[in-house]
Amino acid sequence: MNLIAHLLAATLILISGSSQVIAQVPSKNNGEACSSNSDCLSGACWPGPGNGQTHFCIAHSKNCAWPGTDGFMYGAQKQWQGDNVVCMDPGGGGQGRFAYPQ
Repeated sequence: MNLIAHLLAATLILISGSSQVIAQVPSKNNGEACSSNSDCLSGACWPGPGNGQTHFCIAHSKNCAWPGTDGFMYGAQKQWQGDNVVCMDPGGGGQGRFAYPQ
């Protein structure tokens, strides 16, 4: 099939009301809330500050996810809901997390 035939076939599938999703296209930028790696343009969705239940897209060059940013490196200190938190290395190659300093 040539390109035009493929486009026409795809258009007909969409028009026919097919509810089948072939693939999810990542659409979220770093710092946006996400639920899985496939949501993010960076391909990385990590737990954010606080209890870590909210996840955010993060740049691969960063260690800890933070809303509205690419993320931060280990040792970064921020304010979260009035408390000081620090980007900590969990060890073992795991995802960095913002935690309350000891």
